[in-house]
Amino acid sequence: MSSSPTNNIDSFTPSLRRSSRESTNVYHYYAAHLDGADADEIARTKVDVLRKRAFELGFNSLFEVIGIEAKMSDEFYTYVESGGLEALYREYRRLRKPRSEDIVEVHRTICAPAIDIFKREWKALTTDTSSFKIPLNNFSPEYVAEFNFESIFKQMQKFAPCLIYLLQQLAEKPPSSIIKEDTEELRRRAEQRHITIALAILANHVSQRFNVIQGRVGYFLFASKTSKSVISALNKLGICPSYDGIIVSIKATAEAARNYLSQVCLRGQAIWVSFDNLTYAANVKLQTLFNRGDFIILTAGYLVIPPESHARPMLTPSHCDYRKVKTLSLGDFLPSPEIKNTMKNACKSILWNVFKNFAHSNKVNVPNLIYPMPIIFQLNHLERPEILSLPTYPFNEGIINEVIDIHECISNDIGMSDKQRVENMIMFKGDFATVRQNR
Repeated sequence: MSSSPTNNIDSFTPSLRRSSRESTNVYHYYAAHLDGADADEIARTKVDVLRKRAFELGFNSLFEVIGIEAKMSDEFYTYVESGGLEALYREYRRLRKPRSEDIVEVHRTICAPAIDIFKREWKALTTDTSSFKIPLNNFSPEYVAEFNFESIFKQMQKFAPCLIYLLQQLAEKPPSSIIKEDTEELRRRAEQRHITIALAILANHVSQRFNVIQGRVGYFLFASKTSKSVISALNKLGICPSYDGIIVSIKATAEAARNYLSQVCLRGQAIWVSFDNLTYAANVKLQTLFNRGDFIILTAGYLVIPPESHARPMLTPSHCDYRKVKTLSLGDFLPSPEIKNTMKNACKSILWNVFKNFAHSNKVNVPNLIYPMPIIFQLNHLERPEILSLPTYPFNEGIINEVIDIHECISNDIGMSDKQRVENMIMFKGDFATVRQNR
């Protein structure tokens, strides 16, 4: 009597319904005769059996079986995520030495999956419009002021973690080139700066709107009065925008600052303003009879908005009573004994700190004397006022008619209404000449 197909299969392969002891015996069946053999020899014997069985089933190799298994098995992703591909590549590196001209193409094929990952991350990085891909004409004062390499690096790392990791491996310094004076923190920050700049330059090559670094560098070069030829050379290297692009960005930022400044008086909050003459020499390269250098006089200033803890409504004429000036006496200006003692202790503290630092810099030991700085009215450094720059005005505060023009321009720029001009007052601070002219 012929046996059923199931019985034929059970005669060659272990059944899933057998006991664990029977399965163990079958598992070691092909290596049972290898007494004293090591684990590698036993494994090689089992693989040979599998290879022969694969040939009998029509496969060319076990790798063909693995490829089909990868398409059909739900556990393949577990194998990959648990380091299976890395283990295969290590074995390839161990067995395959660079011996032929085709090795470059082989390596390119091996790197293809990683390149696909890098491309996806690179696309996410270069298309982000919230932090990186911002046109120069959309720059704001807050965006420029928030510049920080570490925060930009972390944002790039969020979009492209694998690409950043690759660059970190490439940027790792050999131990022989590390300066002993540099701490781990300094080396980490330097690495972040270099990687951030490298990625920003490449991203700017892909899209000129990627100006997360270039725009800020352009601001710095413009503020440092760098010549156009230097900016042009750096622009060709992708480090900063063109000079025209910087001007566009400066104008956009100035317009945003002017719009913010025009809303100050809408708060109805008391502020104070300070301004003074700005004089600079307009030199000429070749001075002749009709081409001479001159001094240009402008007026520059700023306004201060107190923090919320010190905020109060705008001042009115009732807050300024000049009649009380007549009640002042010499005693109001002479320091009291308490003030003299405070100034004395403050000078002691300052002089001792200077002497102690000088002694330490010259490696001289001094006694640990204590001269504390007196605390009279300590300001809370967390409650900082808001300081806004005013536009530069083409007037001279030394001329009374032009002082009136300065006041008119300031009131227009900070958004004072006609009612506020009549009913409210603004404090002005400055040197003696400014205060006299304002009076």
